[in-house]
Amino acid sequence: MKILLNHITNTYNYGSMMMAENVITYLKQYLGKDEIEFYTDCKTEQDISRLKQATKYEKIYKDTIICKNAKGKIGILKNILLNGIYNKKASRYYDLIIVLGGDDFSEIYIKSWIGKILATKEILDLKKLNSRKNVILLGQTVGPYTGIRKKIAKKVFSKIKLYTRDDINLETMKKEYGINAIPSRDLAFLNLARQDEEIKRKNEILNKYGLIEEEYITIVGTQLIDKYCSDTETFVKQFINIIKAVQSIYKGKKMLWLSHVTTEPYRYSDNYLLKLINDCDDFADKNMTIVKEPILPVDARILLGSGYLTITCRMHAAVSTFQMIKPAICLSYSPKYRGVIADGLDMDELVIEAKNDKLWQTEIVDVVIDKVQYVEKNREDIINKIHKNVNRCKTAAEETLKEISKDLLGSANSESK
Repeated sequence: MKILLNHITNTYNYGSMMMAENVITYLKQYLGKDEIEFYTDCKTEQDISRLKQATKYEKIYKDTIICKNAKGKIGILKNILLNGIYNKKASRYYDLIIVLGGDDFSEIYIKSWIGKILATKEILDLKKLNSRKNVILLGQTVGPYTGIRKKIAKKVFSKIKLYTRDDINLETMKKEYGINAIPSRDLAFLNLARQDEEIKRKNEILNKYGLIEEEYITIVGTQLIDKYCSDTETFVKQFINIIKAVQSIYKGKKMLWLSHVTTEPYRYSDNYLLKLINDCDDFADKNMTIVKEPILPVDARILLGSGYLTITCRMHAAVSTFQMIKPAICLSYSPKYRGVIADGLDMDELVIEAKNDKLWQTEIVDVVIDKVQYVEKNREDIINKIHKNVNRCKTAAEETLKEISKDLLGSANSESK
């Protein structure tokens, strides 16, 4: 059995990697087969190696049907022009093709007309990839769309099995596009393959960074500064002020900086914001414990879940914190926070709509501190609520992967007759 996993090019984005490793781990478990081969669109052999290490499974390979090793401008252009042919070939070769979420099929990250063209082409490519009706869009936050992409999305997505990760997006799909998507939850809410064994060595992980459980506050930044504020200098200044304000409340606790995206070059990772903060009199190095090197998502989860509180610009850092039954205050720049955290986890009180120039110029620090004080006053109730709602999200994600496994086994059995 051969399964293709797409949209996991970069395992140094821990959110993307968590979703990928959980698909591999749980499908292998539910299918009950050790001969399953997983193929991915990972960029490098290092990415493949990280997936193998995280899942404890060796039959993970790089797809070479769609992902040709194109070199030079001619090779890249040829790959683009012939992509439709490659997609149809892949559809015949793989028993199942899973295109993973989260928000790659939205317009949130489009900045140029070239980006709009490529985004449109990617949706159209799904139609050819699905020529055998064996494509699943999984864990998605789809849309919103503008212009011609709205019509294209309506036509293409109606022909593909699509699992959303939040009910708000589910309703959007139905109302705006007439698409009957299937409700689910973010796959990162599930336990990671190595999670139990890493919890057992939690103290070893904490000792490595000089940390004591619940005696630190975790800060997770982002390089996506322009999604929050159009002025980088203002954003950095206020982010430092947030850290200082939190420090003043928790004087006895350490401050941990955790980069949740460690892609190279650093300009594309959370280490970019870390550098900008350090450019201000080495502020981060002087005031925080720094974890900026690439680690496995499970170890990032242990660090997030062993702290007292997380304040994060990265949604999946929040998911990991909640998954470990700890509170996280989310600085949102996208509808996915409202769908996955505020509504799906029923944690609206811990989400700040932070995509706002005026907010960053004026009261962002006060807004964050108000949330911190809210957590302090209601910590026990919040933790009880997290525990109940995380279990609900886990169950939904598990049922989705069980359903996919059941359908895949049924299809395989019918073909063998």
